[in-house]
Amino acid sequence: MPIHTSVTAAGSQNQLTIQLDTTGFAHNWQKRRAISYVLPDHGKLMHAFLIRTPGLDAFAHLHPNRRDTLHYDATLPALPGGNYLVYADVVYRSGYAETLTDTITIPASNVTSLAANNPSDPDDSWLVAEPMGVKANTVNVPHLDNDMVVCGKPSASVKLADGSTMLWTDKPGKTLESGKLYTLKFAVADVQGKAAPIEPYLGMSGHAAILRSDGTVYIHLHPVGTYSMAAEGSLTSRISDTSRTFHYPNASKFRDSIDTYVTRLKTLPEAEKNRLLMASMPEMDHKMAINNMVQFPYAFPKAGYYRIWVQVKRNVQVLTGVFDTQVDDPLM
Repeated sequence: MPIHTSVTAAGSQNQLTIQLDTTGFAHNWQKRRAISYVLPDHGKLMHAFLIRTPGLDAFAHLHPNRRDTLHYDATLPALPGGNYLVYADVVYRSGYAETLTDTITIPASNVTSLAANNPSDPDDSWLVAEPMGVKANTVNVPHLDNDMVVCGKPSASVKLADGSTMLWTDKPGKTLESGKLYTLKFAVADVQGKAAPIEPYLGMSGHAAILRSDGTVYIHLHPVGTYSMAAEGSLTSRISDTSRTFHYPNASKFRDSIDTYVTRLKTLPEAEKNRLLMASMPEMDHKMAINNMVQFPYAFPKAGYYRIWVQVKRNVQVLTGVFDTQVDDPLM
């Protein structure tokens, strides 16, 4: 489904608006979406990722609020001006998950709102990092983070906003192969180099976003894989309904009840919020044996240069580690 994304001034900050485009719904059933029946995934109706091109150096993971059926709004953080790719994930009551895409230009003046930055969702996060290809002694070469070796294997490390370090451990080689399933493992160490425990982030040990340098491959990853937790829950519910008695409820009442639930989640203490989210995803038990680690299964679909953003939470702060890697086609 097409979307139209815009930025407008809202006091001392800018507001991001994502408008769903229902043009053609009435005359083409293949284009229709049950947009009144959007389900919260990890307690959020929409996960929107904004990534600046061409360097992929500015990143935001936002959770827009639903103003009405067609419009979602979020306070825009202090991102530097430029052209951004927009990827907005939603899940419908049917279990169908969809990534809505657009591009947007953020005015350079937006960065002046840093002092007044006040996110519209407490779980919103953003980061400005080095562009791909920028590192000492490199010119127009992707910045591939093979800067260390752990247990004889190539590894990578990056400093996080709180002074801790995130490490990409057990990396199988300097370059990876397309089409091959990997377990991407990441660990967090404090300033003394000791294991730094991480907290649940939206009911999970961590989240990751992966993007090919040209924007043609995108995925919002979880420790259980590429699929949506809300979609899995919907499927489980449908399988258990052996009498096949389900009928869609009144659209307005359903939408209002979901909005009430999502709004209430925002007001809860962190521990209680995560308890409720984890209780709603009992099949998603993926606790790590070591509480400073998170891992994601993934197979890169095609060769290219990729940037990986790994997000964890410590001391109620979302921390984002950035890693780049090269993926080649396997040798025949």
